[in-house]
Amino acid sequence: MMKTQSVTRLRKSYCIGIIILAILEILVFNLPFWQTMRNSPVQVEISDTGSGLERHDDGTATITDPEQAWISINSPEIIDYLYIDPSAQENAFNDVQWTLATKKTTDGDWYTATKTAGYSPKVSSSRYIHVAGLSTKVRLTYTAGKGSTVPIPSVTVNPRVPFHLDAVRLILEILVIAVILAFWPTSHLYNRRFDSSPLSVISVASLTTILCLVAAWFWEQSGGLHSLTGINRMPTGSYFDSDQYAHLAESLIHGRTYLDIPVSPDLQAMDNPYDWATRMNVAQSSKIPILFDVAFYNGKYYCYFGVLPAVLLFAPYRLITGHGLAAGYGIIVFAITAIIAGSLLCVQLARLFQSRKHAVSLGTVLVACTGFFLGTGVAHNIELQLFYLIPQLAAMFFILMAFIFWIQAKIHNLNKIYLALGSLSAAMTVGCRPQFTVATVAAVPLFCEEIVELWRSGLKSRMAFVQEVSVWTVVLIPFVLGIAPFLLYNAARFGSLFDFGANYNLTGYDMTHHKLPLTLLLPLFFLYFLQPPSLSTAFPFVTTTQSPMPLWLPMQPSYGGFLLLFAPFAIPLLFNRVWKHRMKHNRLLAFAVGACAYALAIFLLDAHIVGYDIRYVLDFYWAIMIVVVAAIYALDNISIPHQPHESEELQVSCGTRQISSSTSLASVTRTMMVLGIVVAMLLLFFKQFAGGVIETTPLWGAESWFTFI
Repeated sequence: MMKTQSVTRLRKSYCIGIIILAILEILVFNLPFWQTMRNSPVQVEISDTGSGLERHDDGTATITDPEQAWISINSPEIIDYLYIDPSAQENAFNDVQWTLATKKTTDGDWYTATKTAGYSPKVSSSRYIHVAGLSTKVRLTYTAGKGSTVPIPSVTVNPRVPFHLDAVRLILEILVIAVILAFWPTSHLYNRRFDSSPLSVISVASLTTILCLVAAWFWEQSGGLHSLTGINRMPTGSYFDSDQYAHLAESLIHGRTYLDIPVSPDLQAMDNPYDWATRMNVAQSSKIPILFDVAFYNGKYYCYFGVLPAVLLFAPYRLITGHGLAAGYGIIVFAITAIIAGSLLCVQLARLFQSRKHAVSLGTVLVACTGFFLGTGVAHNIELQLFYLIPQLAAMFFILMAFIFWIQAKIHNLNKIYLALGSLSAAMTVGCRPQFTVATVAAVPLFCEEIVELWRSGLKSRMAFVQEVSVWTVVLIPFVLGIAPFLLYNAARFGSLFDFGANYNLTGYDMTHHKLPLTLLLPLFFLYFLQPPSLSTAFPFVTTTQSPMPLWLPMQPSYGGFLLLFAPFAIPLLFNRVWKHRMKHNRLLAFAVGACAYALAIFLLDAHIVGYDIRYVLDFYWAIMIVVVAAIYALDNISIPHQPHESEELQVSCGTRQISSSTSLASVTRTMMVLGIVVAMLLLFFKQFAGGVIETTPLWGAESWFTFI
């Protein structure tokens, strides 16, 4: 009977999903098809041209005055839609942008829209322009600068817009609908306990594969297959080495710790080469390029970013192929490993709860994996295609693997092999991004019970003392041996085991004489954690936020903070404190506090030195997500019936009345979390188009979805 009800509910969910998908595709996004199916298209020539355009015989024009660079179209009929006809002269253009003005027969002047519109010759669906408003005249004013060449197209008035199914849009709709149906509180996935059964394993593996594919799509659409390579001149006069890791690998292969790149004598002659303003003036006239974002020490360039990615990936690639590996490929490799490690950590946390006889459902584990992917910032940063991400993603992978091994050791009564693997993995963060190593402090509260028990037992008997020493030995020795090569590498470069070279960086300010007021940490905290996303009425709907500062400090564009852009699904947890009591009951609250303490400490360190940059969220958001995942698991046990171990002790800690109403509270929390995940997914998708790095075809293809507006 129960199985029949489950199948019926599943079929009902599928039907609802199909109906929603059909409404979106047929009636919403293809609304222009229904609006224009009875149109009588009329091809017209440009009726007038502004004085700011100098027309040529080949169908193009040169802008001589941007304010008067316009073309106009007149029609005896009301213009609902326009279609930019294909032509040979437009093939040289990736896109054409303009502002649209309209005039009705009763208007005495033009009414100009505030949105910049346009089309791409490479995307046929972008050629359709929605006008309406009883307009009979349209003026298109080009937004290009003086001296630019633009095409002068022919136009079809009131075309028949074809019915169009976009593959990317369909996939996005399916993913959103699937998340809602699969994660909604009534989903049958919450009635299945997470375990080692094929269903649980296949479900988590399938979801993780989808998450990796999503990240890979963002990477590819932002130019990952042909990311920037070589040493390229910047507008400031400095040069940016996009292949810094490839050059580091080449140096290591030849036994060098420095980059074998010529150093300008002008740079060497400077009294303070770290002074950005003076260095830029020197760079303008230097015959030999002066590099940006490299360490400069004793007349040589060094890569101060972690060396381990070069050893693991870039050096082997050069040895095998004889060529350098582009940074973009390194980014996607370490991004995928970090995503996989994130899902594995969610699985391990679920197993940790279950080892405390706290049931966790399959649906909740899938929610946790999805949330971890969204909340860590990996997908939000992958479009940047800059080698800076490589050491951060590699460090994230190793620290996540460290906690995966440590949790495994905890579940298996301090298994020494897993303890050693965890310590060795944590040590690898020193060779990637050293601040991640601070996260090992959070392992202390994770093993608090075991540490206390070992200490007490060691005081009672010699055999127990030997056991205590052996445990600490397998923890500390792999860590010390793991960090030793990186410390010796530091000494070989800068003469000190603990000098990683960051202070010698030739960056946008003088790091050797840089100190921000601590009071600036307040607005920076708001930016990193609480800043709402800046939403717009026009595609891509997400824009950069306004973030003025009272003093100069390094600032990159912000799109929103942790709670409102990356992880809005975490907000409901703030209003449901039952998870806190549950975590305390399961003796995991101290671990959560340790993870939060790490996140706060690294935020203070990063923000105080480098201000704001979205890529720095990779350093500490993952730790906050560990707490969020643990809270999700803590709440899950409330909604699963027949938990005999939750008796008087829990009622004392939470209160009898709270327990009796906790199921409905958990359902409300779960509902809000699902909606938060959907919001986070949509914000992530459209944020990718706001950064200006998504290629022309997917950008204009996605914008054309909203032609009906």
